[in-house]
Amino acid sequence: MSIVDPFGNSVPFVAVDTSRERAGVLAATGKWQKYREDVLRRLYEAGDTGMTWRELSSETGLHHGQISGVLSKLHEDGLVFALTARRARSHPYVHSAFRIAFSPSLRRDEPTRTKASTYRETLEHARAISRDLQTRLNDFDREILQAALGERFVHLIDELDGVLNDATR
Repeated sequence: MSIVDPFGNSVPFVAVDTSRERAGVLAATGKWQKYREDVLRRLYEAGDTGMTWRELSSETGLHHGQISGVLSKLHEDGLVFALTARRARSHPYVHSAFRIAFSPSLRRDEPTRTKASTYRETLEHARAISRDLQTRLNDFDREILQAALGERFVHLIDELDGVLNDATR
C-alpha cells in the first residue's frame, strides 16, 4: 500500500493506522523526496561498491524501516539494484548508473517479494477476476445462468466478491 507524494513518488506503508499517517506526513512535507534523493546521491557517490542498509542508516540517521522502505521503492522503480553477494550479512545496493559493471548473475534487478505482498497481490488478482465474473453475471439474465451453471455456483461468485472486498481493504 502506498500514498503518492507531490513529486509522483509512491510512499509505502503497512496496514496500520500509524504507518499510513506517517506515510502521509512524509508525502505532504516532501521528506520522502528528500530521503530518496539523499539515498540515490550516496549510492551514486559509492560507485560500484554500493552500500548496505546499515551503511546508509549510519550516514543518514534513518532507521532500518525508513531505509528499507526507500531502498525497496528505488529498487522497484529501477533506480537501484542489489548485489547477490553479501557484505556484513546484507546485500549492498548500487545506483543503476553502475548496472553495466555487473553481469545478471551478480545483481538482483527485481526487489524481493515478501509473503505479505505476494498474498496481497494474489488477493487483488482474485478480486479482479471476481469483479469480472460479477460484470459478466450482471450482463446476462441471472435466471438463465443459474439454470445453466447451478444456483450454488452463482452464489459462490457473489460470496467470493464479498470476501475479497473485505480482505483487500
